[in-house]
Amino acid sequence: EAAQALAAVTGALEQIRAEEDGISGRRADLRARNEALSRAEEALTINAVRLAELRGKEQQIDPLQARMQAERRVAADIAGEQSPHLEDVAHADAQAARTRDDLDDAGLALDGLQLSKRPLDFWRVAFDNRGLPSILMDDVMPLLTEKANHYLSILTDGDIRVQFSTGKPQKGDPGKVDERIQMRITIEGLTDVPASGGQRSRINLAVDLALMDLVAMREGVRVDLLLLDEVLDGLDGEGHRRVVELLRHLRGTHGSIFVIAHDASLQEHFERVVTVRKERGGAELV
Repeated sequence: EAAQALAAVTGALEQIRAEEDGISGRRADLRARNEALSRAEEALTINAVRLAELRGKEQQIDPLQARMQAERRVAADIAGEQSPHLEDVAHADAQAARTRDDLDDAGLALDGLQLSKRPLDFWRVAFDNRGLPSILMDDVMPLLTEKANHYLSILTDGDIRVQFSTGKPQKGDPGKVDERIQMRITIEGLTDVPASGGQRSRINLAVDLALMDLVAMREGVRVDLLLLDEVLDGLDGEGHRRVVELLRHLRGTHGSIFVIAHDASLQEHFERVVTVRKERGGAELV
């Protein structure tokens, strides 16, 4: 009997354990279902939010469609209208065509004037400073340089030389030419150095005599009378000696030479002396 009772108890325990195992399985299944339900609720919440957003956007569609329809109607009205400026544009096109024709005619007339102007330009350039006068001056410059340096060779033993030229480019505007005569001075081999007062006096005398020779050659005459005013003033003893030597050289080609001077000590260099004395507001010969 005890064995039967123990077997019955053991069977009951096994049945209880089996039922507990079934309950545990159902609990695990329930937890899984709860988790799935939570996920579904979360997804439902997200979808609800999205649905609300979509409904909000859906409410905006109708006003946008209405506005689009209105814009289409305005565009159709504009497309159907005729521009009020078409006539003005046509008038402007016609006027532009006439203007182009006038310009073409003016261009032809200008070409004709340019052709007729060419001979006039030739003669104008020929007789202005760039034409024949410039050519003649260019021919004269070497002779003027030669004559001046001839006299300077007597006055300075060739220590001073000059060179004349024309057509020097203007300062600040290389495209234009200064047609004035330019004189370049060389003193003891140095170019464009400032000359002293005595050197400048001898240069001026040599240039004046060279110009006199050019005029005499042009006129085909011989200069018999030569008047020199104060050519000895401001010179030192060597300068006086050089000028007197030049005067003796000139005496061979000029009949009479008169020199005006204010230094009485220079009388010994001349054959005849005429003294003019100023007094009482006048002058008299002594």
